[in-house]
Amino acid sequence: MHPPANENGGPRATGNRRNEPNAHQTQVRAATVQTELPVRHPVAHVSLYAPHAGRRTWWFAYRCPHCSYGHRGELRQATDEETAEKAVIGVRRSRCGKRLWLVVARVYRGNEGMAA
Repeated sequence: MHPPANENGGPRATGNRRNEPNAHQTQVRAATVQTELPVRHPVAHVSLYAPHAGRRTWWFAYRCPHCSYGHRGELRQATDEETAEKAVIGVRRSRCGKRLWLVVARVYRGNEGMAA
């Protein structure tokens, strides 16, 4: 059996606290609905290569999780290992056009005396 309706067509208020909406819960739900989830990009683990004879820049290489090909990049502004790692880490667009989260997995330092 349906509850009796009021003039507006909705159910009649009975005065029972369980049927009344809780203002605090309504505010929490509204805040939850309005917040957006952050975009999660796939992770690519990078190999970082130090400069050696004939090359002054740091290189990085990784296997793309989107297209499964290997991509390579170059860091022209990096002067040492610390600045090179900071420059690579983060979200980048790969050569295939997809965004990736790059993380340094290993660093190949080479020989100090052979750097140009």
